[in-house]
Amino acid sequence: MPGKIITDAGLNELAKLLCGQGTPMAYIALGTGTTDPTTSDTALEAEVIRKQATATVNGSEVEFEITINPGDIVDKNITEIGLFNAPSGGVMYYREVRNPLYFDATVGAVIKIKCSFSRG
Repeated sequence: MPGKIITDAGLNELAKLLCGQGTPMAYIALGTGTTDPTTSDTALEAEVIRKQATATVNGSEVEFEITINPGDIVDKNITEIGLFNAPSGGVMYYREVRNPLYFDATVGAVIKIKCSFSRG
């Protein structure tokens, strides 16, 4: 079932970032896992690829973006997306399980994650 979650570890890392002790989120990972996301998640269920993202700040919103080139992912249904602070391992801030996106050797895509901050 599709769903999105900010992880407990991600919230803890944000707190550290506010006082200069954390490591910024800078990597998007894609995987094939289908288990619903939970706040205690620390990794994707079945990671396939991780790339360094570009980040754009617009007011209280941050957009992270990667480009998947044709051939980067072959014959996979991508069903999960994560935002991390390291090229491997690291802290997972965000995990999403979604409807499948099929990639073969000819398919590329731009993947974006938007984070918005507001008073609640």
